[in-house]
Amino acid sequence: MPTEKEKDEAVRLLEEQLETERQLVDLYEETSEYIIDERARHLLRSLKLDSSKHVDILQVVIDLLRGKKVTSDDRIELKVGVEHHMKLERDSIERAQKLKANPWIRDSEGLSRLVRRWEEDERAHHGLLKDLVTDKFTLQRLFDAYTNYRETTRRKLRRELLNSSP
Repeated sequence: MPTEKEKDEAVRLLEEQLETERQLVDLYEETSEYIIDERARHLLRSLKLDSSKHVDILQVVIDLLRGKKVTSDDRIELKVGVEHHMKLERDSIERAQKLKANPWIRDSEGLSRLVRRWEEDERAHHGLLKDLVTDKFTLQRLFDAYTNYRETTRRKLRRELLNSSP
């Protein structure tokens, strides 16, 4: 079982990274003010949004480690709303796969990398939505599954032992 000291270390590292991501957001914003090329500004904005996203993700991890949870009521409403989101994410993944096969994308290292990155984000979004609805963010659920497995195995072993006794 993980120790409180290990949890504290994880929170400390997460808080350090949270501050780094906030600094990156500011730097991307400042840098983009000096960039003339619209495509370069779009890419810097994308990186800034990624760092903003990282700030949110890191804060969620910190909150969950500190014992805050998504309530059951929220999870029910999320499940209803998320189904449409997940369909759109699946459609986006399929579209990305078609784009990656297109020679204009496939044969350009830069364009190919951008489309792959977008597809990876869509896959990550899809997975996060599924995890959010099914509450896979708590260590306790992992231990519950392991405990259930052990109890099932013990019952099975007990039945086998009782059935095999003379």
